[in-house]
Amino acid sequence: MPKSSSNGWRIETISFWPKTEILLFSPDSWLYGGKYGKPDNFLKIWSGYELRGCGFSYSGDALFIGESSDLVIYSRVGC
Repeated sequence: MPKSSSNGWRIETISFWPKTEILLFSPDSWLYGGKYGKPDNFLKIWSGYELRGCGFSYSGDALFIGESSDLVIYSRVGC
């Protein structure tokens, strides 16, 4: 599954064993952007222990996060 949408939103997974976190970045933002005078707009949208997979739909209108027990779906409304 794609890790970014066509309009620039993207996700990154950060692993600190045994936990994994997923960060959602707005277009043109970077994790350490503030340190270098660039935007650093992001949100932690998931944190857990058994991530199975994550990514955007190919249209970019939905974001999927699969755990061992759940499937979380974020969708755009009114786009």
